[in-house]
Formats: sequence, C-alpha cells, structure tokens
Amino acid sequence: MKKRLQSCKPGVKDGDNNIKMSRYEFQNAKTLKDYLLLYSLFYLNEICINNYSDTFINPKGDNPLANEELGKKFKNITLMGIISFDSQLTIPGQQKGYISAYVPDDLAQKLAVDLNRYDNIIAFTTWITGEHCIREMYVTYDATKDIILQGAKQNKLLGDPETFIRSPDDRAYSFMQEWMSDEVKKQFNPETHVILNVIATSIHAPQHYVVDVLLKSAYKVTSHK
Repeated sequence: MKKRLQSCKPGVKDGDNNIKMSRYEFQNAKTLKDYLLLYSLFYLNEICINNYSDTFINPKGDNPLANEELGKKFKNITLMGIISFDSQLTIPGQQKGYISAYVPDDLAQKLAVDLNRYDNIIAFTTWITGEHCIREMYVTYDATKDIILQGAKQNKLLGDPETFIRSPDDRAYSFMQEWMSDEVKKQFNPETHVILNVIATSIHAPQHYVVDVLLKSAYKVTSHK
C-alpha cells in the first residue's frame, strides 16, 4: 500500500511534488494494465491524475461526498478496465447520479446491454470524438433548498438546468494523454475505447446506486466471482 497523499493541487508545494512524481509513474507505465493499476490508486489518494486537480477523498474539496468506501468501489471498477472521468452521486430530491467512463468498445457494449436490465438505470455508449452528440441530458437543476424539497414531493427536479451529460467528450482524454507513454496510447485511444454513460434515473435512489450497479455489472460481465 502506497502512502496517502495530502494534496494534488498545483501551486501548492506538496501538491506540485506529488504531481511531478505521479506524472513520472504514469509516463513509465508500458501497458494498459499498468496504467489502470496506477489510475485506480487515485481513488484512495495514493497518486495524482492530471484530469482532476485534487485528491479524490477530500472533505473540503470539490467532492465532499467522496470517502474511502466510495474510493474502494471506484478502484475496483477501474481495475476492470472502466476509467471514470466524470461522475456524481445521487442526492435524493436534488440530483441524479451518473458515471461517464472510457471503456474498451467490446466491454462497453456488453456492459450497456446488462446495465439496461436494472431498474432506474439508463446506459448508452458514444464515441470519444465525433460530430454526433447527446444534447439536453440534464441530471442536476439549480434551485434553492425550499424549491428542491417542493420538487422532491412531486418526484421531479425543479430549478434551472445545470449539469448535463456531454457526449462525445474527449476533454479528459486530452489531459490524460499528456501523461501516457507511447505504448499505452496504442492501447487506449478513440479507436479502441468509447464512452459509457450510466445514469441513475430516480431522484430517490440510494446515494451510491449508480456506482453499485456499475460495479455489480462489471463483475458479472468480466466473469469475476
């Protein structure tokens, strides 16, 4: 087990040092398996990634709901070849949970078929780059607490549209590519991978619902017991 990092913020002394060491490790990974192993360490604050300028578990950071339990789930998901680049948990009555991830094309197809069997889950794949896109797939609406509570009673999200699923989406991949070796780029690119989007459609779903369902499906599809 690696030492837990306290910071991955650029411009901070410890953060800059940790980023520098993390970049070195990623750039020296020669296989996709090695890359996935390194990326999975991010979820327990054991390495920095260059498409997220913070540690994953940080109560004062951008994702205060992230904890060690959630980190372990995302770590296991990553080790099965699913590289999440955008996600949020369900907050009952306030926002829908979702995960967007880069996944090998054949695995993504199998996962989407299986995931769509589950109640309150929608899963679909898109290309990483290209002209075709998903539009108006909103999962969060900006509203005051009173309006949120009012909407929850109506089983709907009230307020102004805020967070939406963007696809195709190569923004994170462009950053990640900067830390990839030439060998890994041949195994992880827009020709080998697609985007898998998984949405927990119920605003009353358990907080980790989208993560738990993806983890369960991934174990099944990749034949893990």
